[in-house]
Amino acid sequence: MTGSLDLTAGALQQLSRYKRRALALLLCALVLTGCEILFARKFHWFQTLTVTVDTPMGPRSGKMVIEVDAAFYRKGTHIGNAARYDISGEAGVIEVAPAKYLFFLLPGFDVSTASLTFIRRSRQSEGASAAERKMYAAMEQFEKVAHTADLSRDLYPVFVTFRDITDPASLIVIDPDKLTAQFGDEIQVRSVVISVQPKAAFPNKIQEVLPWLEDVGRARGPVIPRATELIHDVSLAQKITPLDFLTFDRWKRE
Repeated sequence: MTGSLDLTAGALQQLSRYKRRALALLLCALVLTGCEILFARKFHWFQTLTVTVDTPMGPRSGKMVIEVDAAFYRKGTHIGNAARYDISGEAGVIEVAPAKYLFFLLPGFDVSTASLTFIRRSRQSEGASAAERKMYAAMEQFEKVAHTADLSRDLYPVFVTFRDITDPASLIVIDPDKLTAQFGDEIQVRSVVISVQPKAAFPNKIQEVLPWLEDVGRARGPVIPRATELIHDVSLAQKITPLDFLTFDRWKRE
């Protein structure tokens, strides 16, 4: 009889474990389903910025590539925000002369850049619903077909260089219209082109050119060491961080 009781107790304990596991899976499913219910639409595409520079050796090009996940909340489900954007990618880099590099950075190159370039603005008379449908239709196309256009000058990202590519503290912000001041005569921007497409390859150049970038990111916030953390007391160059070159998900893992 004792053996039978032990077997029954063991079976009940095993059944209890199954119930706990089933309950955990059910809760996970409910959470995931609940998250999905929050969103009216989701979109996914790749976005590329190609910068071409004229040099004495001929034109040189570099690409900044990001992967975009855009999720738009249903009306009334998320206070204060109408959408959520997740971006993964890396800045662009061009070797315009031996050991002289031009970088164009991630901040500012996001969903709004593609929207302002490729989505025709709605008339006020169309209303919010019509504008929303137009935006969704355009983003559906981003997922299916490549679109390319010259980037408006007011949408350019931040351009930087390093006086010494091995020294993070030598970073400076530069005017893309005045590259000769840093790189010499005959160096000038020829074109800045934005593309959206269903798929694109990452250049994987940033870690090659800046092998110290992630070590600096782990040691401190900004690329240039600074004495103060008060943002209003620092220059634009001093605000730049390693995450402006490479999103954290693309850092090498120890």
